[in-house]
Amino acid sequence: MTTTKDLSRRQVREKVLQALYAYVITHDEPKYIKETLLISTSSLNNDKEFAHTLFDVVINNEDKLSKYIKGLSENWGVERIAIIDKILLKMGMCEMLFFEEIPTKVTLNEIIELAKTFSTNKSPKFINGILNAFLQKETKSGIIVKQGRGLK
Repeated sequence: MTTTKDLSRRQVREKVLQALYAYVITHDEPKYIKETLLISTSSLNNDKEFAHTLFDVVINNEDKLSKYIKGLSENWGVERIAIIDKILLKMGMCEMLFFEEIPTKVTLNEIIELAKTFSTNKSPKFINGILNAFLQKETKSGIIVKQGRGLK
């Protein structure tokens, strides 16, 4: 049961974004980051598992996701991409790849909204372009498969 104290999925994604940013900047152990930024957030109640899983999946697939970003941003050096944008791209890619129950349209909308809030004015368009290219390529190759009503 959701209470008014529970965070929305977007707010949960914000918390994960903050935790991943802290991880990238501090190089602290993922367990420490989760304990201080995710576990201690009691308002995550219903989506605590989602928050932890998304955080872990991004960390555990860092190399694979970085290669995707590099391949899809050929005309834009990876070193020029803002840290927040890289994290948002990785979060979006992970949701598309590993969270079968989340529609890709929801993921795209949520990641773009986070970019509007936490990054530059040009970031939403850039992130949308990269994630759309990723989605088209990986759906065509059969890597992204969504199951269930409204997900195909």
